[in-house]
Amino acid sequence: MAAPSPPRRVADDLLATPSYSRAAGTRDLTPEATARRDRIEGRLLRCFSTYGFDRVDVPTLEYRDLYSPSRIGPDLFHHLVLARLPTSTTFPPDGLEGATGRDGAAPERSGGLTTHDAALRPDFTAPLARMLVTRLHAGDQMRKELPARWSYAGSVFRARSPRPLRLLEFRQAGVELLGAPHSMADLEVLALACDAARDLRIPSWRLHLGHAELFRALVDLAGPRDAHARTALANGLVLAARMRTRAELGDVGFARYLEGALQTLRQRVRDWLTVPGEVSESARVDDLLRSDWPELASPDALALDTWRTRLPALNERLLAETWTRSHLLPDVRAHALLQLAHSAGEPEAFFGAVGRYIEVMSGHATADQIARVDHLLDTFHTLTRDLRSVVDGPLPLLVTPAASRGIAYYTGVTFEIHTPATRTAYSDVCGGGRYSGLHRWLYDRAATTRAFQRQKAVAPPPPSRELADALTGVGFAFGVERLDAALQLEAAHRPRPDVYVAVQDAAFARDAFLTAQRLRRRGLTVVCELPKSRHTVRDLATQLGAAANVGGRGARHALIFGTEESRSGQVGLKDLDARTQRTLPLGEAEDHLLADRSVEASP
Repeated sequence: MAAPSPPRRVADDLLATPSYSRAAGTRDLTPEATARRDRIEGRLLRCFSTYGFDRVDVPTLEYRDLYSPSRIGPDLFHHLVLARLPTSTTFPPDGLEGATGRDGAAPERSGGLTTHDAALRPDFTAPLARMLVTRLHAGDQMRKELPARWSYAGSVFRARSPRPLRLLEFRQAGVELLGAPHSMADLEVLALACDAARDLRIPSWRLHLGHAELFRALVDLAGPRDAHARTALANGLVLAARMRTRAELGDVGFARYLEGALQTLRQRVRDWLTVPGEVSESARVDDLLRSDWPELASPDALALDTWRTRLPALNERLLAETWTRSHLLPDVRAHALLQLAHSAGEPEAFFGAVGRYIEVMSGHATADQIARVDHLLDTFHTLTRDLRSVVDGPLPLLVTPAASRGIAYYTGVTFEIHTPATRTAYSDVCGGGRYSGLHRWLYDRAATTRAFQRQKAVAPPPPSRELADALTGVGFAFGVERLDAALQLEAAHRPRPDVYVAVQDAAFARDAFLTAQRLRRRGLTVVCELPKSRHTVRDLATQLGAAANVGGRGARHALIFGTEESRSGQVGLKDLDARTQRTLPLGEAEDHLLADRSVEASP
């Protein structure tokens, strides 16, 4: 008796864990969830098209140099999902000799190929800016197309700790209006965002409006001693306003927001109480936390509604101590700056609060600083007034420093759309604003690269005044997953099939399939039963059960190829809604299905 053959060895790299798992921060979409996503994106893109925005697309991968931390901000930069790509000749590393760029990225040699750091796009703004600059340098009539109105929908990626509605991979749908420097472009984009919110019927939505340059100018009035202090004051103002706004909204997501905010605030206080060389978890820091910050040491002692007032107050106390001790800001200026965080509200209340702030700061601010703030205030006031006049119906508007957002490239108006209907800590479903420096930086860098490639020692000439003014953009993006969470009550169904073709005998499977193809070519949605093997099919009752459930809602009709009927050229036609069935020639059955579809499609 022959010895049994040894079992065949499977290569280790073909083995997998017993159960595959999704990557953290990603989602599997069922047909129903995919239908909801497609419905949301389709309605948004149709709304965008009414303003003349045409859909474009950009690569998922871009060179990491595009996402310079000085341009997009350190927070977004540190959330990049990295990869390696062959080095480009159009946008090489940020350094003309091919050496390490200013952000630390360097090309490498791998298998004879020069590669460079790349990243999955964290948003669409920077890739679309790169696309604009690439076309401007290519001379493909892009200048004649300005201002360009582009829309988009697709996935973006950010490496961060996943939480509900805070994913590693998520979808965005939005617009960019490029090459239009006038404030009317800001007004158009804001009006479009509000129209989209109304078209989607987002529950209880509210527009949060800010202005990045204005709030930076207001921070400058406080007299920060250096750039580090200026950044700390600006970030603190946005944080204080955001926390106070979230606490006052009264939405059901505040409990989840509070959990993360308390954890972050407690660690910030620990870091503040820690002396050099000490760890923040030391016994001394624990004692100080219990004695000086008792609410943070025992957060469960306070009720949820109490935290709506205590959380912002504790955060502002920490900010005031940091500003006065670490950045040497006088107490009166620190207090006045924090009062701006309380200014969120109707435009009239906000502008009144800003006026009181300017009075406090006028004793030490320069005339040029005051004049700059006055000019920005006048422009911003005109925008808020005009916005109310162009948006159809009442506008739920809140002017707040919290809307200044944390992305570094914003230079003008900024805004977010919030709704409590997400029922999570993340109530913002849309965000955007005006940005200018990103395009000019990309244009100048590409021009310098072209001059270097042509071995010209002189720097390239700057762009014309007209083109320099056009190197700007304003846009926004809706988060599709957050919209889906807010619009669950308006769930979209999968498209309902028109016909399910059933087969009683495998001998008629080919004729059934050819009929299904004819119907598909004439515009019907058809699901065709397939044989289990060469000679067998599922029993008819099982097939009709599948027809009643296919697509989640079932087909409208079943076309049955039966043993007796098909031999004489006849088929069974069953109306699955009315539960009626008749036998008729195949040609008549096809005509009936097409006529019935035409009646349903007519208005």
